[in-house]
Amino acid sequence: MRSECLTKFPRLPLETCRVCPIINLCIWCPAHACLEEGEMDAHVPYFYAVAHARAEALGYDGM
Repeated sequence: MRSECLTKFPRLPLETCRVCPIINLCIWCPAHACLEEGEMDAHVPYFYAVAHARAEALGYDGM
């Protein structure tokens, strides 16, 4: 699994993360995604939930 993760280029930031208004509150990174889901470009539901919880706690309503 390790070598598979290292050879894949992460697509997620190009497709979804770069347009997300709360990207600065997210803990997603290719290494974390690989550890959690086995792929560097995987969507990790927990990270998504944490980012949205942080935004809500900070009173951010621009989502």
